[in-house]
Amino acid sequence: MKDNKIIITNDGSHTIYSSKFKESYHSLNGSISESIHVFIKNGLKAIYKENINILEVGFGTGLNALLTIINNKKKKINFHTIEKYPIAKEIYKKLNYCEKLKIKENILVDLHDKSWNKPHDINKHFTFHKHLTSVQKLSINLRFDIIYYDAFSPKKDNKMWS
Repeated sequence: MKDNKIIITNDGSHTIYSSKFKESYHSLNGSISESIHVFIKNGLKAIYKENINILEVGFGTGLNALLTIINNKKKKINFHTIEKYPIAKEIYKKLNYCEKLKIKENILVDLHDKSWNKPHDINKHFTFHKHLTSVQKLSINLRFDIIYYDAFSPKKDNKMWS
């Protein structure tokens, strides 16, 4: 989306301020720390299955997908993410998550650059599907083990919460 701005959160990681929704994509206390607490510790690491289907509602910055990849060692993950308003390349190329997480290759840019609406094998444990659509129009015939519900607040995007 146009006119979004990168801002630094309290843990030193970036987030984006959405000009459309007038809200940041993550907690200003820390993008990485928030995503690890909510989606990794209480999502990915709380599931004791070998094959996991994950649905992420709101790909946004790509941070949750990135953290899922680097925090997964053995599980086979089939990761579906939806996004109605993708961020611009000039924004996502500047995000500092790989630097902060000490990842040499820029997996984040690779995830953003993947084509929409088809599967991509990122590694032997992670298949990635990006869907350019709204949650209301999504049609996937799968049962999901984990849902990363990462939408803007009800106050800013009430359609996502009703």
